[in-house]
Amino acid sequence: MFVLIDDYEMLGGPMSNPSAPLVDLVAQGADIGLHVVIVRHTGMATRTMMSDQLVRRIWDLSTPGLLFSCPREEGSFMGDARPLTLPTGRAQAVLRRRGITQIQVALDDATGGETQRE
Repeated sequence: MFVLIDDYEMLGGPMSNPSAPLVDLVAQGADIGLHVVIVRHTGMATRTMMSDQLVRRIWDLSTPGLLFSCPREEGSFMGDARPLTLPTGRAQAVLRRRGITQIQVALDDATGGETQRE
């Protein structure tokens, strides 16, 4: 099962977050076939890393992350990955056991010309 959550920053506060039931399940993800993908804007991401239970649990489990272009003012919030201004489609893959690697993601032409939001 895949749970994709886009615009995660719009889901409400820590007391009323509809993703709360997933917190206890993500640690068992490999055993039960659960994959959770969270996409969010980088604004105030440092606060989210500290206060949101689901994001904190995912990070504590050494789950990999992708950090696309991000303003330097945000500061570091995904381990040692520094906020960088990157070309469209370029990201930092943050793998806590292997370090940080820059990657290029592909754009599927079948999307009808949609572009990535910065």
